[in-house]
Amino acid sequence: MTTVYFVFRPSRGRKESAGSVFIRFIHRRRTWTITVAKSIMLSEWDSREQCVVIPPGDNERINYLKDISKKLASRRAVIKAIIDDLDKQRHYTVDEVIEKYTMTCENGTILSYTENLAKELERNNQARTADVYRTCVYGFLKFTGNRNFKLTHINNSIIKQFESDLKGRGKASNTISYYMRNLRAIYNKAIQDRRIREKNRNH
Repeated sequence: MTTVYFVFRPSRGRKESAGSVFIRFIHRRRTWTITVAKSIMLSEWDSREQCVVIPPGDNERINYLKDISKKLASRRAVIKAIIDDLDKQRHYTVDEVIEKYTMTCENGTILSYTENLAKELERNNQARTADVYRTCVYGFLKFTGNRNFKLTHINNSIIKQFESDLKGRGKASNTISYYMRNLRAIYNKAIQDRRIREKNRNH
């Protein structure tokens, strides 16, 4: 049986009341966490009910919290359906739960992950970085020839192949460095967010 919790965690380097909401999956003593919402204040989270609290105030903030609340409700429903289905099997792993969740809720592609990351950066007044990430991923997808390239398929090997392709096409060293630096930043963020496994670094 899989146990699921929605957990608030303060962000490092920011005010103590600011943080993110994670989904924590526990199955057969193995734990896996996935970031599901960011830029949430401590006062906007009910840890007992594991849900967003929407206080009166700024309409833009209220709308943002309502969207997060709907997102969490949707995630709960999807996770319940996934676990109910897997529970019919005699044995399954937490990796199977995560894979089904990612494919259902996150589209499972590097493009969808990067777009969600870019939107979060824009909300934090980092529109320039968001544009850079989009540009680098579009370039990477042009190299793969697959717009639906799965996030779980990215690793050091494919990144090095992309680097060799850029060199083979005569791209300037600054351009190659630009793509590599930012693509690896996206890649490392995906590991940090537990969208892909740490061992992908060594493939």
